[in-house]
Amino acid sequence: MLPRPRIAAIDNELSALIAIADALNDSGSACLKLLYSGALPEGSTLEHVRVLFMDLHLSHASNDPTTHFGTIGGLLKEHIAPNNGPFLLIVWTLYPNQVEGLEGFLCERLQDSPYAIPAQIKTLSKIDHIRQDKVIAPEKLVQAVRAMVTSKPQIAALINWENRVSDAAAETVAELVKLVPDDKRDTASLVVELGRLLNALATEAVGSSNVSKDRFAAVNEALLPILYDRVSRLRMAAPDERLWKEAIASPSKKADLSGEEAAHLNTMLHLDFDVQTTKPTDRGIVLEYPASMLDENPFREAFGMDTKGFLESQLSLDPTADLRWVMVQIEGICDYAQAQAGPALYLLGVETAAKPTKAVPQAVWQSPMVIIDNEEKQILVNYRFGRTFTDALVKNNSKRYRLREALTNDLVSRFHSYGARPGIIAFKQSSIPSSGGSIARAVPAESISATHSAIDNPPSVASSDTAPIHQMDSGANCEIGPGLPAGNLE
Repeated sequence: MLPRPRIAAIDNELSALIAIADALNDSGSACLKLLYSGALPEGSTLEHVRVLFMDLHLSHASNDPTTHFGTIGGLLKEHIAPNNGPFLLIVWTLYPNQVEGLEGFLCERLQDSPYAIPAQIKTLSKIDHIRQDKVIAPEKLVQAVRAMVTSKPQIAALINWENRVSDAAAETVAELVKLVPDDKRDTASLVVELGRLLNALATEAVGSSNVSKDRFAAVNEALLPILYDRVSRLRMAAPDERLWKEAIASPSKKADLSGEEAAHLNTMLHLDFDVQTTKPTDRGIVLEYPASMLDENPFREAFGMDTKGFLESQLSLDPTADLRWVMVQIEGICDYAQAQAGPALYLLGVETAAKPTKAVPQAVWQSPMVIIDNEEKQILVNYRFGRTFTDALVKNNSKRYRLREALTNDLVSRFHSYGARPGIIAFKQSSIPSSGGSIARAVPAESISATHSAIDNPPSVASSDTAPIHQMDSGANCEIGPGLPAGNLE
C-alpha cells in the first residue's frame, strides 16, 4: 500500500547498513535496509529497485572471491522481482580491488534469470566514506551515487522518465484534493468529501450499477485521462537537458531496428499476455477459435463458406499456411466501460507468420508485426466475419492475449469506418459533342433504341460512358472517396 523505496541496501553489519541508509534518507532518497544473516528477512522482495547497495563479504566463511560472488548472485536471483527493471549494483566494500570479475560471473550464472543481472556494477569504498560507523560526509556519498547513476545516460534517462511520471500521478491526486473546499479540509470532513468525489468519479465513468464490480477500475477509468494529459505534456526539463542529449546522441539518425527488434517493440506496446484475471468478454481480448467449430459444417453454417475459401478469398492467405484461428473482441469503449447488456462482438481472424499471397481485401485489418510464441507474426481479421457471444458461450475458450487500448481502438475505428464507407451510383456526361453547339448531349438521339435494348437486356458491366463513379463490389475492394488504409500499421 505504501510507496516502495527505489534504493535498497544489504549488509551483514548493522552499523554499516544504518550509516549508508541514514545518509541517503537524510538527502531525501528513501533507502530500504535489509540485514543479511545467512539469508534476508523472510518475504523480502526487491521490486522496482533502481539502486542496490551490497556488501561484498556477506559471509566470512571463505576468502575465495568466487564464494562471495556466488552469495551475491544467489540473492539477486532469489529476491529481484522479474518485473523489477534495470538497476545499478553498487558493491560496498573495504576491498574494492576484489570486485573485479563480478560482472562476468553474474552474466554467466544468471543467464536463466536475466532480470536479475544488474544494468551496471560500480564499486564504492567503505574506507572513503565511513568513520566510526558513520558516513563522514553524507553529501559527498550522495554525490558519488548520483554520478554512478548518470554514468550510463540511457539508463538514467529511463529512471528520469519514471520519476516524472510518478510525479505526474502524485499531482493528479493533489488536483483531486484541491476540489475539496477550504472549510472542509479538517480531517473528518476531508475524508467524507474525498469519498464523495471518488464515488462521483466511479459512477460517471462506468455507471452506478457497475461500480461495485471493480471499484478501482471504475475510479481509474475517470482519473486515467487526467493522468494521461499530464504525462503527455511532460517536456525536457532544464536540469535534465544534458542527460537526455547524452542518452539520445544522434536524434536525426534513422532508427536502425531489425525486423525482430521492431516486432518486440510492437509487442511491448500493443499486446498484454498477462490475461489470468482478464475475462473472455473483455474488450480487446483475443480468444482461440474452437477447433470443433473449424469443421466444414459448423464453419459453413456460421460464415457461409469453408475455412479454405475464407483464407483464400477473405484474408488472401495460402490455406496450407501455418496459422492459429482466433477471434478478437471489439466492443465499443463506452458500452464496455458501462457493462451494457447484450452479447459481445468478435471478429474472426488468424495469427500467422505467413504473408498474404496477394493484395488483402479492404475488409481486412492487419496488426503490426509482433512476437507470438517466440515468432514474428501478424494478426489478420476480416470486418465482415463477426459473431456475437455471451459470457457463457466463450467462458471455456483459451485466452491468448489482449490487444492494448491503442491497437484495440485502431481496429474498432477502422471496423466502423469500413461499415460506413460511402458508395453511390452516379452517371457521367457523354463526351460525344453536339453537331451545332458547344454543349454536348448526354444521350445521342441515335442511341435511344440501343438504350431501350440495354434496359430490356442489361449488360453485366456498365459501358465506359455510364460507369458508376463508386462501384460497390462483392469481393475484396471497394472504391471509396477519401478512403482509409486497409489496416496495415507498418
